[in-house]
Amino acid sequence: QDSTPGSKFVPIFSLNSSRTYPTATSPSSQFYPSTSQFANKKYKPVARKIRPVLGSVPDEFRIERQILGDPLADLPYLDPIPPPFVPTGRYTAERKAALDDAHRGDFLWPAERDLMHQFMC
Repeated sequence: QDSTPGSKFVPIFSLNSSRTYPTATSPSSQFYPSTSQFANKKYKPVARKIRPVLGSVPDEFRIERQILGDPLADLPYLDPIPPPFVPTGRYTAERKAALDDAHRGDFLWPAERDLMHQFMC
C-alpha cells in the first residue's frame, strides 16, 4: 500500500501529520454556549426592549360585528322570589342535593341559592 501520487491508496489521516483534529468533544458544545455564561448577565437590557408601535389595522383585517336584534330578549325571566324547587327532566332532586353539598358555606345566601336552582330548572 503505497501513498505515492500515482497509487490508488489515499490515507485518511497520518500519524505524523502536524494538523490537529478535534478531540472527543460533543458537537453541541461547539455550537451552543454553556449555561454558566448566562448566569451572571441579564438576558436583554431594558434599552434593547422591543416596544409596540401604534398603528392602524387595514380594513381587510378588521372584524365586523353585526349584532342583530336584542341579545337579552331571549333570556328567561327569573322571579326575584323563586317558587319552591320542583324537579325537572335533567335537574333532579339528587343533583340539587349534590350541588348543595359540594358548595356549602357562605358563598351564596339562601335566597340566591334558590334563585340558582330556579335558573337550573
